[in-house]
Amino acid sequence: MAQIQFGDKWVQVKGSIFYLTPHALEILKAWYDWSVNYDTEASEEFRAEEVEYFAKAFEMLKPQSHDEAFHYLTILENAFVQTDYKIKEIIDRIHANKSGNILVREL
Repeated sequence: MAQIQFGDKWVQVKGSIFYLTPHALEILKAWYDWSVNYDTEASEEFRAEEVEYFAKAFEMLKPQSHDEAFHYLTILENAFVQTDYKIKEIIDRIHANKSGNILVREL
């Protein structure tokens, strides 16, 4: 089974589903397609880590236009490389805290 699957309103990465705005999903899918076709040295595992990072950030940022989604992707991609991929740890933590707060409020 593929580690990454795209649906109409979501992306599934390593079993986790992230619901994104249509613009975020469009930009992420375009980036993924580019990565598969042109970044051929990247492993599927590394690509899944990148998609998960982008998906978590997009889920929180909720871009409302194509340009906004592309702008955020550019920033996220630069941060990923400039921090030697350590920014993912920060996004993971913020996403986990956000998800935990939602669950607590729902109880």
